[in-house]
Order: sequence, then structure tokens, then C-alpha cells
Amino acid sequence: METVPLDLDNESQCSAWDAFVLEHPDGTVFHSSLWARAIAAAYGATSLCMVFKDGETTVGVFPLFCVKDIRQRDTLVSIPYAPCGGILSSPAYAESILSDAGVSRSVPRKDSPTLRAYAAACCTMVVSLPSEKDALWSRLPDKERNQIRKPQKEGLTVDIGRDLLDRFYPLYARRMHELGTPPHASTFFSSLQNSFGDCAEFVVAYYRTNPVAALFDVSWGNTRYNLYGASDIRCRSLCANDLAYWESLKRAVDQKKQRYDFGRSRRDSGQYRFKRKWGAQPAALRKYVWAFDKKSGTWNEQSLVPSSGPSKVWRRIPFPLATALGQCIRRFVF
Repeated sequence: METVPLDLDNESQCSAWDAFVLEHPDGTVFHSSLWARAIAAAYGATSLCMVFKDGETTVGVFPLFCVKDIRQRDTLVSIPYAPCGGILSSPAYAESILSDAGVSRSVPRKDSPTLRAYAAACCTMVVSLPSEKDALWSRLPDKERNQIRKPQKEGLTVDIGRDLLDRFYPLYARRMHELGTPPHASTFFSSLQNSFGDCAEFVVAYYRTNPVAALFDVSWGNTRYNLYGASDIRCRSLCANDLAYWESLKRAVDQKKQRYDFGRSRRDSGQYRFKRKWGAQPAALRKYVWAFDKKSGTWNEQSLVPSSGPSKVWRRIPFPLATALGQCIRRFVF
């Protein structure tokens, strides 16, 4: 088996990488070369991505990146700023790929305690899409249909397009503060737009002229991915979030997508229950993070389940200061 590093500047190699990812049952937009290019541009993540070949046949890919954590330690992540990662290959090649990557062979097994804890705490939520919007509407529960009709009756409107970052970002930054999470800088979203082109879109719901809910979606392969979403909690009674997601789902049907990925949620959380009402089903996630210990010269597996302690502290920081600080330190939150 031959190991070939992925050159993100090589269009032919990136196209072959993406073709393999698209054909693999566990492949996602986060495994794509487009995601790799975006995070390299936004945060300087160093690609250590590898292609594994048996003769002329690609038998596996390993999206791996080196980044610095907040303590300035070299950290290997598969995949940074994404809910999932890991090797795409047949099981027979997994151990060889990990060995070639210089990572302990015992770390990323399926029975790893860290992986079990992450899978138990978090999942992504995916719904299969019909071919027609009428069929999508008819299978929604009556309560959800009413929550879509309500904002329509209140006069809310929705805009979908690429040039809505300035409408999306204030809502996103405010929501991140409410959740106790440092926000990405707006340049992160610009990098994703530059990488994915017309496949990246904002969905913004307005009450009168004010943005009250917004999503950032990327369409890739047979799936539309809702990467980020936010709404103004002061306008929760308007159900603007429901309207924004409905328009996003309709857009996915128009694009002939087969699936809609609502993104990562903590199991049994409010977000989880919101996504379930659209018919979304939980799907397992896996991700790997290793930090380098200079004293022992080893790579040590890191916890993937965030603690609630830092979130409580972050919410106490005044919003303008938290937003400014968050844009500086978000690169260290993988």
C-alpha cells in the first residue's frame, strides 16, 4: 500500500479525493477537500491529509490536520471545526493508516472510551427528503405546520442567497454568547463561501425589515448541510426559526437532494427535540483529537465532550467583549 499526501493546490488530486468521499457511505462534506481548503485559509490548519492506494486504486483517505491548541501544543485533529472526522476506508486498512500517521494504534478504535463518550453525548440529525415539496409538507405534524403558517401570517419574509453574511453574523454572534461559546470570526464564513462557491448559502427570515432568524447551509453530494443557525430569542413567539428551516428544506428539495443534515446536537437537548419534529433521526458521530506531550514524546487522546463550566463563565462576559475575544480564540476550539 502506498501513502500519498493530499496536495490542496492540486485540482486533479482533490477531485479524486472528493470522488472517493462522495462514494463512501460515511463520507461527509467535512471530509471533502473543499472543507480542508476553507479551514486552511481561515485558521491556518496544516493539512496532513493522506490518500492510501493499492496500485492505482484508492483504498482509503485520512483527513488529518495539525493545529495549535490554546496552550500552543501541536494537536492532531480529524477534522477541525467539524462535528465528525476519521478514516474513510475498508476496515482492513484502518490500522495501517493510523500507523503511517504516527498516531498510537490503540487510540481511535471504535471501543475507545473517548469515542464512546462523544457518541453517547452527541449525534447529528438527518432526515430523508422526498422528491416533491408537497410530500415534504404533508408528512409534517400538524403542530409544525401551524408553526410555519404563523410567521407567514405575521408577515415574515425569507431571503436565500450568498450575500447575506452581514444579516446572518449579528444573530449568530449573539446566539453563541447566549450558549456560552466563542464565535467564529466572519472571515471563517467567508472562507467557506470562497471554497464552496454557489453551494454555500444563507437563509434569513425577516420581521418587517429586521433579521430574526438565519441559517448557513452548504449543499454537497446528495445532502444539504445546515452548518450554523441562530435566531433572536426575543422574537421566539414568531416561530421565525421554523420558517427559516422550512425554506431551507424546500430549497434542498428544489436542489434534488436526498438528505438534509440538521447538524450536531446533544442528545435529548432542546435542539435535538426541535430537529426530531421535522422527522430527523440521530446518526452516530466520530472524531479524533490528539495533543502532543513533549515530556513523554507521545500523542495523547483528548476529550471531545465540552464541559459546561467554561460556558457559564463565557456567558458572564459582556457581549461586545465576548464577541471580540471569541473571534481571537475560536481557532483553538476544534
